[in-house]
Amino acid sequence: MSTIQLTRLFSKQINTVGLVIGQHSLAEGVLAGLTGLGVRIPEELSVVIIGEPTWASFLPWTFTTIERPLERIGEMAARLLLN
Repeated sequence: MSTIQLTRLFSKQINTVGLVIGQHSLAEGVLAGLTGLGVRIPEELSVVIIGEPTWASFLPWTFTTIERPLERIGEMAARLLLN
């Protein structure tokens, strides 16, 4: 999400209370953009990140992460294909 897209999202009259970032590798840029707009996390916006960014523990914010067990997903996909 670009800073322009984030600005549009927060300039609308819609009360945005949460944001789900579908890929942890994109989260760094989105969080930087939100910070640049002055959005206070988690006071003004709750953030959920799908994936487990290793850099998350260095941030002063609290947000939720959703684990993606890629090895388990791969095993299940292989079993389905073999069956």
